[in-house]
Amino acid sequence: MKWFNRMVRSRFSKAGVLALVIACVVLQSPAVIAAPFLLAEVSASDAASLVVKKTGGKVLKVTEEERDGRWMYRVKVLLPQGRVKTIMVNKETGSVGG
Repeated sequence: MKWFNRMVRSRFSKAGVLALVIACVVLQSPAVIAAPFLLAEVSASDAASLVVKKTGGKVLKVTEEERDGRWMYRVKVLLPQGRVKTIMVNKETGSVGG
């Protein structure tokens, strides 16, 4: 019976250690770390920063509007070439349109 108790204890401790290692790996995976940020909306200043990064221009105005059931930021930007362009940024995903 002693050998059985030792075997059960060693099996559970190995299983416990394995479960702990798996939990640590899963909790540190990029998907789990990024999950809370995927639910957060993009702010107006974030939208402006995304447009500046994409175009290299200067943001003139940021407004919010609904298009086809989706909330978007309308970002008016002065391009380095001197033209003014309106670029849409999805409020939920941060994707930058043309």
